Amino acid sequence: MNHIYSVIFIFLLSACGSDSKDSVNDDQGPTLNALNLQPITASEGIFSGRLGEITSFEKIVQLNNDRLLILGETSVLAENGKLDGFFAITNKQGSVYSLDNNSGGYIDACVHPSGEYSLGVLLYTESQSHQVEIQRYSAGGQLLYSAPMLATTLEQKYLIPFSQEEWLTSPFEIVENPNTNIDQRYHQNSVSWGRFGAVTFNCEQEELLVAFNNDGQKLAKYGIDLTFQWEQVVSIYYWDNSDRGAGTAQISHSQDGDIFIVDTLTTNAIPAYNHRFESTIAQVENTRQTTSHILFKHLDSQGNLIEERLISSIHSHFLKDIALYNHQLFVGSIGHITKSDEPNNTRELDISLININTFDYTYSQEWHDLNKEDWLNGLALDGDSLYLFGHTGGSQVDSNSWVSDTEAFYAKYDIEQQSLTAATTIKTGRSSEIKDLIVSEGKVTAVGVSNAPLTHTSDISRQALFISQ
Repeated sequence: MNHIYSVIFIFLLSACGSDSKDSVNDDQGPTLNALNLQPITASEGIFSGRLGEITSFEKIVQLNNDRLLILGETSVLAENGKLDGFFAITNKQGSVYSLDNNSGGYIDACVHPSGEYSLGVLLYTESQSHQVEIQRYSAGGQLLYSAPMLATTLEQKYLIPFSQEEWLTSPFEIVENPNTNIDQRYHQNSVSWGRFGAVTFNCEQEELLVAFNNDGQKLAKYGIDLTFQWEQVVSIYYWDNSDRGAGTAQISHSQDGDIFIVDTLTTNAIPAYNHRFESTIAQVENTRQTTSHILFKHLDSQGNLIEERLISSIHSHFLKDIALYNHQLFVGSIGHITKSDEPNNTRELDISLININTFDYTYSQEWHDLNKEDWLNGLALDGDSLYLFGHTGGSQVDSNSWVSDTEAFYAKYDIEQQSLTAATTIKTGRSSEIKDLIVSEGKVTAVGVSNAPLTHTSDISRQALFISQ
């Protein structure tokens, strides 16, 4: 990778509000260092990328011909709310075949078994609300189909009391949705503050599954030509998921067409959920009203419910990702675990790994404590190994503010042996984290953020992180 160590040129993306596209003819080969990668630890394949005062690499997808698709955000100035989105096709050394940035940006991408890939494009408008266009490309990068992303169901909202006394008297109140004339095109708010996490694409089969938050968690299926097939409501519309910019449920698509979707449900929302779906989930006892539990659903290819289970714990689960290995569905989340009886700083974030048998729905759970606060961002499969990634080693006060720098990490979990290896950590000048990771035959390529500031500071500058090991 010596060619990547020399800076060929610095390519700064244009200022917020403009659109540009720079491509390199494949016959000429990739342009070196259009992502402005600088070595952090060159001998270990660790680089930072700077396209402005703020740069982050958020998503990485393995394409055909050893190429990568990278999505991210950037801003020339370190100002909140001024981010542009960008899209790059690179090789595993970070050299760029094409680079495109626009004021709307991108929400997610994934590659189908055929090598074709789907991309979600945020359409720029003058308002705070952006629509999404789904695009499907050939393995060679030719646009095949495009269609609007839809949101066809309108859910009533459940108002749920936070105090147990009120909840015992009346566990919920129903409020009709004021948007009586629903616009069936999906809209995402607050794009300039962050595009990723509110919509999740799944391309494990040739059809595209889309999970999204639109007044409650929803799931939609699109055909190979992006024809809209159906939409199902996954969970109720209530305070825990009322923001269209909030996180979404996680999905997996088996080879036989079955769909597994995982969300969370708080203790006090169980009666409302049972009311909405005519379910019989048992009330969880001896937890706080707002403790979040894992909600697992098994659907057929048409979105019809086969089975649902609630996996409860005394610790709140903050869902991060799922991964399907044969008939084992791994659910990765984080939770605050009590470490001592001392009154201050007695809890830390640790990683929960739940393994659900999709045949009989039995499950096992493990907690992993890497180093101080452990923040999981996702899971990735490579043969019979599962990779966990995110950041670790930081410290928090009142579960809100980071008061020491974090380190990006990834760690390999042997599925057969049920053992987690020591984490590989990446330290930069300030905080770092891995946002997304792919792995093939033990070779890791990851993207994220490096040299990021602590919370509650006027300095919001940061660089991107690129790892090829």
